[in-house]
Amino acid sequence: INACDSMGYTALMRAAARGHSAVVKQLLARPEINLNAHSNKGYTALICAAARGHKETIEQLLDHPKIDLNARDAYGYTALMRATANGAIPVVEQLLAHPKTNLNLRSYKGYTALICAATKGHEVIVEQLLTHPEINLNARDIYGYTALMHSIYNGQKSVVELLLSHPKIDVN
Repeated sequence: INACDSMGYTALMRAAARGHSAVVKQLLARPEINLNAHSNKGYTALICAAARGHKETIEQLLDHPKIDLNARDAYGYTALMRATANGAIPVVEQLLAHPKTNLNLRSYKGYTALICAATKGHEVIVEQLLTHPEINLNARDIYGYTALMHSIYNGQKSVVELLLSHPKIDVN
């Protein structure tokens, strides 16, 4: 049940990536399931499902007591970062509602979930993140760029406006 293919994916990862919630449910019922196994690129079942926006699958995974909500892939991205970068609004809502989600974790290049969303212009997700009391909206990546700088560089006008309207934004 935990065997891997040549890319390091388990059956659970493949089912989660495709949103096959009935299969995910069956696999999660098995006590020997390795829920937090990593593929060759570091993807977990949760990261696979989050990156593709599979809400029902995410719900099933989050209900499992052994889920590692803040697991990172080979690039340092978490499920939340993958969901924000891909504009998966319902999944971002689910992950932010979970008490163990750390929304300020950084990838190996220093990207946070906010930087991921701001870079891609995902306005609704940026709004969701800005309402969270623990958000660090002035976090800098390894190059010194903030979410505001990324949104400016990528021409994300509505995201720039959102960030500039936040009382804790540091424009310097």
